Amino acid sequence: MIGHTSGRVVFEIFHTFADRTVTLPPSIASTAVITLTAPCTRLQAVAPWSASSFNSAVSIAYTSQTPLRLASVNIAPGLLSSTSVTIAMPDFTGVTGFDLTWLPATTATGTWSVQMAGSTQSGATSCQEGLRSWSASALGTF
Repeated sequence: MIGHTSGRVVFEIFHTFADRTVTLPPSIASTAVITLTAPCTRLQAVAPWSASSFNSAVSIAYTSQTPLRLASVNIAPGLLSSTSVTIAMPDFTGVTGFDLTWLPATTATGTWSVQMAGSTQSGATSCQEGLRSWSASALGTF
């Protein structure tokens, strides 16, 4: 496993200042990230996941600095159905028109992040009384 740290955040919209109880989302600190074999850097993350906790987004992103390259993969939570999620950069070797130099090189070093998010949002606007959104992240280097 590649070393990392983690965090959790909650945002809430309200108009009346009063004592509030805020529950943080589950931690994804146990996320494991490995490097997959390919002619470029391909990372794979395995993280704990709960449909009741993270109903908005699941993603992995990683960046190398020299040269500057960014790769990211996002999954719609509705496609997931277990207690853990595995998310990885696909192997684009042989895909016509895809240049593997767009991704970090196998010798590159950089940072990665895994993010999971949820929300109580039910309409088109995010400015709703009582709206709560949250995320959990794991961050590290490769």
